[in-house]
Amino acid sequence: MVNLVKKSYAKGISYRVIFSDFQMPVMDGIEGVRLIREFFNQQRIPKDEQPLIFGVTGHVQEEFLKMGLQAGMDEVISKPVYPEMMKRIIS
Repeated sequence: MVNLVKKSYAKGISYRVIFSDFQMPVMDGIEGVRLIREFFNQQRIPKDEQPLIFGVTGHVQEEFLKMGLQAGMDEVISKPVYPEMMKRIIS
């Protein structure tokens, strides 16, 4: 995920929204988002020009919400994710 974002921005392709699952096989979503936000800061991309990053998790405990927000997620949503929720987030 992190490398894809870096490669895209190097080619002039930017994102408006990124969804990051908390539990991924190679790198968890928390660390991935930290590294993405760090990359944006190193590239001096203003916060208002960075994509919104939504964390997705099956955990509903408050601690997971806090972890996601501290890592740089704009919002944390719980699974399952429904089409209505996606429409609201994208708009």
